[in-house]
Amino acid sequence: MINHTFQLLIHTYKRAGFSIADALEEAVPVRSDMLEDFSSRGWSLPKELKDLYLYKNGISDDWVGENACMLPGFFFQPFERSMNVFERDAESHWQTKMFELLIDFGGDCYCVPIHKDEVEFAPVYRCSSYSRSDVSRYDSIESMFVTIINLIEEGVYENEDGGLVVRAGCRGVIDRVSAELNPNSTYWRQRMRGVYE
Repeated sequence: MINHTFQLLIHTYKRAGFSIADALEEAVPVRSDMLEDFSSRGWSLPKELKDLYLYKNGISDDWVGENACMLPGFFFQPFERSMNVFERDAESHWQTKMFELLIDFGGDCYCVPIHKDEVEFAPVYRCSSYSRSDVSRYDSIESMFVTIINLIEEGVYENEDGGLVVRAGCRGVIDRVSAELNPNSTYWRQRMRGVYE
């Protein structure tokens, strides 16, 4: 299911002329033995994230210079790099371990919690190396992709040098669409009530 949604996302990016479409089309799957090796260490990625990596394993560094971001300023990180960051931080004091999915190279990322036992889906959080957010942004990785598709179709993102930039005056549309498509995510409910980070 997530692969179908991801392909729709690529198609939506392509129609809008965003460079991320070409970056994702050329991305290759992760080797399954790498996922198995990670699992053998006692951690389990959500099934939807495993399926995604087995379909497309992030973008190459060459595309970062082309502004090939999935969300404004955030790039789809390859599994190997996220795994290295996770293992480096595995001894952190956080109760739930976070696995980076999208990064901005400035210390912020969109990440999912991983556990010892496999789960089908996991909420997506926006985390920072400077602070810890306990407020989910998206109900799942797939709902994040569906949200991006809808926001592109609503005209929220404009194309600036191939990358996504939020069109002026669209903050309310982002909040409304994101809240509708992610009813279990606290962040959008708070924003709809006027509570901001």
